[in-house]
Amino acid sequence: DGALAGKGVAFTGPLGSMARAQAVALVERAGGFYCSSVSRKTSYLVTNVKNPDTLTPMQMSTKLRKAMELRKKGFHVELINEESFLSLLDHA
Repeated sequence: DGALAGKGVAFTGPLGSMARAQAVALVERAGGFYCSSVSRKTSYLVTNVKNPDTLTPMQMSTKLRKAMELRKKGFHVELINEESFLSLLDHA
């Protein structure tokens, strides 16, 4: 059980408050699993991009581009920032 029980979380770009390994440990502690790449199993993509809809595909990271493609196909990959990620963990 946990705030992220059964949810896949991927990260793209640098995190401001912690190293990637620390973030992965937090995901696993909250019952989720780390996704090294974005797929249909990814529930959340943590990104520092404020408004991805304004970017061209060439301006996006590979993970962000894949998440946007999956969203267009009807899959739910929620794009969240680091602050929202930490807030999810706080509500565990």
